[in-house]
Amino acid sequence: MKNILTILIALIGMSCSRFEGEKPQTLHQYFDVVQVVKSQIEQLTKLQAKVKKSTQAQQTANETTTVNWQKELAIFLEGDINKPVLQDLYLVKKEGNQTAYIATEKKLKVQELLVEGNGTTPQKIVIKLQEKNQLYNTAKTLTLTFDNDLLKSYEVVGSQKVILNDALQYFVKGEVVR
Repeated sequence: MKNILTILIALIGMSCSRFEGEKPQTLHQYFDVVQVVKSQIEQLTKLQAKVKKSTQAQQTANETTTVNWQKELAIFLEGDINKPVLQDLYLVKKEGNQTAYIATEKKLKVQELLVEGNGTTPQKIVIKLQEKNQLYNTAKTLTLTFDNDLLKSYEVVGSQKVILNDALQYFVKGEVVR
């Protein structure tokens, strides 16, 4: 009886332990927006690309001489649907050169991810985000457009409604200047 108990404890201990250096797997069940955005950040930084930016509030466009591409494109990382918690929560619909990833639940932040084009860097990525709770309702459409595997332009269009306040509409468009 003592030997069986010792073997049982050893088996439980081995099954509960993790191998040294083992990390949780990142899922790549869906299109990898994070990889594309990080690749663009690296390329645009290396090229020292500038951006010509216009917003809804301003009728003129401003060109910036130095751009922190990490900060400039950070919002697009919100389109990551390859998190383990999101596994199997998106329907995949392919039609021609377009692939749509559509949320199966209304509570998910990324409601739709549309990828247009073939290859490692697509021609266009559209991310539709939505957040609702009792205090506010936010909707954003994020668009990345590419030319020859390099970011050509990006756009953020959104609205936010906070309880007891007027709705806020916003628009930002950036065109990459090489």
